[in-house]
Amino acid sequence: MTMPKWNGKWIGGRTYLGKEGRTVYWLDKSWNGKRYGIALDVGSRRDAEAELALFMRDPSGYVERREAKRRTDEERVVLDVHLVEQFQEHLSKLGRDERHVRGVRHYVDWWLEKLGAVDLRRVKLQDLRRCLRGVETARRNRIASWKIFCSFLREELAILPRGEDSSLDLHAPPGKPEKLTREKGYTIERVEQFYRAMSVWRSERPGWDGVPDVQSARDCLLLHAKTGMHQSEVERLAKGDGKVAEVQDEGEIAGTITFVHKSGYVHTVSVDLQALRAAQRLQRRKAAPSNSYIRKIIGRAARESNLQQIRFGELRHSFTTWGRTMGELVRPKGRGVSVEEVAAVLGHTNVRTTRLHYDGTKVPPMVKVPIRLFHPDDPVEPTTMGLRLVQNG
Repeated sequence: MTMPKWNGKWIGGRTYLGKEGRTVYWLDKSWNGKRYGIALDVGSRRDAEAELALFMRDPSGYVERREAKRRTDEERVVLDVHLVEQFQEHLSKLGRDERHVRGVRHYVDWWLEKLGAVDLRRVKLQDLRRCLRGVETARRNRIASWKIFCSFLREELAILPRGEDSSLDLHAPPGKPEKLTREKGYTIERVEQFYRAMSVWRSERPGWDGVPDVQSARDCLLLHAKTGMHQSEVERLAKGDGKVAEVQDEGEIAGTITFVHKSGYVHTVSVDLQALRAAQRLQRRKAAPSNSYIRKIIGRAARESNLQQIRFGELRHSFTTWGRTMGELVRPKGRGVSVEEVAAVLGHTNVRTTRLHYDGTKVPPMVKVPIRLFHPDDPVEPTTMGLRLVQNG
């Protein structure tokens, strides 16, 4: 390094003329046997003396202003499309269903549009509240999605320090029970009529491949109506993530469907023979029909039979109401007590402890609702078990 030509002194060292004739303040000090020589990025003696004060406070930890700015720039957490796409991939790897991922991505994109390409370490709570000002719809979902996104930056990428994450102070409004917002669910008769109306037809419309696979849509409806399963559970089941098993000699219970929840809780549902066969057909198909495909089939059935359309997501509400008002609890071989009663005997104050750590029930009781879903095109798959049930019934 060529030594500069000194042209003056100041309290912290010396000065020289740099490029373009600008005076450069050179900090020249010794501390604990170590010599420090630093060219300061300042434009006046006053600024140089301010830097000297910072240096004298902690010489070993002093970072010159230009270097401090460079480090700050490198540590910026810029909200951009690339970061949002990383977040979307993370959700998919966690096994979140496609609809959930799309929904969260939609709301995070909304934040990106409102905030712009900003440094998230500098975003304040007031900035977030300003974005939400005047928002009347989906306010809770917008806040929840933003908090999930910031949690990803904090815990997975470790680029957003907890002390600089303003989302932690942003609280979502409590959600109202859905039954308070609008009536949901259908009568048994309406669902039975719609199931019978879902028939095969040949279409010449673009986008259709000859004859539509209506049976897969009927199978989805059947599982929703007879078990109250979530759409995401039906989709996971079809992909093979859920386990479908036949059982023997358990009366009306013909099989079980088992899922592992995100919490680690193993959830098992007992089903009758018709629901078991529907689950097996979907697994052989290896995928549930898409939402758009189901909507086309539902629309066609409604038009052809002059029926009001139904939504599969509403059937979980329907099953709950049917079970509460007219359901029957079918126990395997007529035995067993409730998990609440077992928990009381074990001295557990929280039933979740019993379910998660102690309950090894393979065939739980089944809630039977008085719905008859019949379509003449439903496949008949005779098995030893099926023949025995027909002969006995």
